[in-house]
Amino acid sequence: MDITNTKNISPREFQTRIFVENLYKNLDKIASTSEKINNKLSKRANELFYEDNYNEDECVDILIYEGFDSNASRHLVSGLKDKIAKQVPLEKYDYCFENNGKTFSARELGNVIEASSQHEAENLIKENLALIGPSVNLLSITKLN
Repeated sequence: MDITNTKNISPREFQTRIFVENLYKNLDKIASTSEKINNKLSKRANELFYEDNYNEDECVDILIYEGFDSNASRHLVSGLKDKIAKQVPLEKYDYCFENNGKTFSARELGNVIEASSQHEAENLIKENLALIGPSVNLLSITKLN
């Protein structure tokens, strides 16, 4: 808005032009400041979540402690978690186990495990077998195609 051309305008219109121009300047400053804060928040959240391997709640707590807005921190970290979940494809794993002298296959029982790694699959399988009882022995784990 050009406030230098004041020949044919009323004082009221002149005041309005000045007000609007100042309003736009302030809004630009606020937008710039918000963008800087958002970039700092995003960078710090990425560092905590990806590089330092903190879980979601720990990341949010640290960000809040460092002075970032709690809602923005929660929203951003939740988005990072969702992004990882979409990036990591899950593989299917079958396993065989022995219980009271009988051998069973998870595929036969309809209990195939989905996990992002062999290690994660092994942990999930052990948790499942622990629910069956102490006499259960894991025999093998097979990755399905």
